[in-house]
Amino acid sequence: MKNSNEQIICFDLFDTLISTPDGSGYKEELITLLKQKGIEGNSFNERIYKFVRDNLMTRNHNFKEMVKRLSLFLGIDLNQDEASLLENKWAEENTQAEWIDDAEQIISEIRSKVENKIVLISNVTAPGWEIVDKKLEIRKRFNNVFLSFEKGIAKPNPKVWEAVEKIYNRAGSYLMIGNDKKDDLEVPFSRRWNVGLTGNGKSLNNLISNNINKESSVPSAATKYIILDVDIDADELKSLSDMPCEILDIKEFSKTIMEWEGWNGMDPNTTVLIFPGNGGSLIKGTLEDEWLKKWPLKFKVDIKRVWCPGVDPTVEGGEIYPQIMLTDIKNVVIIDDAVSSGATAGKIMNKNKLWFPGAKWSVVTWVSQRASDTKGFERLYYGALVGERNKKAPLNSLSTLLQDRSIANSYASRNIPGKSNEFLALLERIKNKQPK
Repeated sequence: MKNSNEQIICFDLFDTLISTPDGSGYKEELITLLKQKGIEGNSFNERIYKFVRDNLMTRNHNFKEMVKRLSLFLGIDLNQDEASLLENKWAEENTQAEWIDDAEQIISEIRSKVENKIVLISNVTAPGWEIVDKKLEIRKRFNNVFLSFEKGIAKPNPKVWEAVEKIYNRAGSYLMIGNDKKDDLEVPFSRRWNVGLTGNGKSLNNLISNNINKESSVPSAATKYIILDVDIDADELKSLSDMPCEILDIKEFSKTIMEWEGWNGMDPNTTVLIFPGNGGSLIKGTLEDEWLKKWPLKFKVDIKRVWCPGVDPTVEGGEIYPQIMLTDIKNVVIIDDAVSSGATAGKIMNKNKLWFPGAKWSVVTWVSQRASDTKGFERLYYGALVGERNKKAPLNSLSTLLQDRSIANSYASRNIPGKSNEFLALLERIKNKQPK
């Protein structure tokens, strides 16, 4: 049972609660060095940021090791003086960190209320954190801290906020405050958190007061879902939306999948995409042609989920048979419409990992159940997360409900009480309007 009084307030750190002087850091010095070597440094800004975030802020490296790895990534040679200068600038930047306005007082006041739990979620380097925490005594001010170098993952990885939900799984509301819309806010917002964007003159105190008692709608296992994976007209969509279930629109999810940060670390020539069965074909059909062309190594896997109403489906098939071991493959990504138990993805990986020795396996999907088992996979990325850790939410695609009357009958009787006949009649009308 949820505790409606418990408020979970999460904060980003840099440029939300603390700041460093503009132009004082290693990035500015690095860009100057790049220009001296005949390289237009500004063109590397985004690349530098993402590399530092995903590769250095998720490891326990010192400044010397980080400068070495960054120079290798950029393909530049640094002499000892240049490397030392960057190391010192990186340390100096963190040494100059100070609280922003009244942020220190605000978090102290929030924590003083027993119903509030405050959590720090920060992408930060290990030596950088050591410096700012020693200077500003940050850790002790929070009920919990989630630091990228300690956890091995960085925002915007959804597992960051999933971990918070797991710790505080009975909270009445969740709020994320940050200064970067993409890294700090987009994922928690997609998970039904309240969010607040700092900067542009917005008062941190006002952002919190406007959101702190606002109920967030993190879904529970009691919520029922239908994946809208077929085209229907506006009247049918309204009728379906009036049913006691939530409609998940896959168009937005497909866009999210194509924009996933995880693709940036994968080489299209050493990455295999696997689209399993009908679900894989459905999701593939919603991805842009230009995006698909970027990934030449694609397999469609014949796999069948055998459904028995009321229990998890069994899985048959799943073999790829590439004939030879593909030793150059570094990543294998299964792209499916939904991950319920995790059995489909798990079976595909276990039957085919022999052909891709050393490859990292990931799963990308429109919708995943929190209770799914994806052990053995490097990453799981989804457009929506449903259910609870120990209990699945009722979830079906509209296409399945239209194709299989027995599944539709079971879904209606179990999940649409009092409207089951009306729901089935609506499915029949939708089915009759579908192209033959």
